[in-house]
Amino acid sequence: MAMPRAIKSVLQFIFGLAICFAFVYSRIGPGLRASRAIQRASAQKAGPAAKPDGRAGMQLDRILSFAVDVSLRKDSTLELREEFTVHIVGD
Repeated sequence: MAMPRAIKSVLQFIFGLAICFAFVYSRIGPGLRASRAIQRASAQKAGPAAKPDGRAGMQLDRILSFAVDVSLRKDSTLELREEFTVHIVGD
C-alpha cells in the first residue's frame, strides 16, 4: 500500500529538519558548552562579590545572532548557509 503524499511530505520534512539540527548542533554545541563553563568558572571565582546576575563584572565572548538557511534538494543534496555575529572581548 502506498503512503499518502501529504504524510510522505511531512515525514520528509521532519527527517530533513532532524538532520539539520544534528549538523548545526555538532558545529555550535562545543562553543555553547565552553561558554557555559566559562560563566560557571567566573561565577565561582567571584564569590560573594559577584553581581546579582552571577557575573563578576567581566565581559564574556558571546554570539549575538545566529541564522541558518537549509535547503534539502530532490537529488538528496543538502545546502547549508550559516550566518552569525559574535561579540569578542580582549585579544
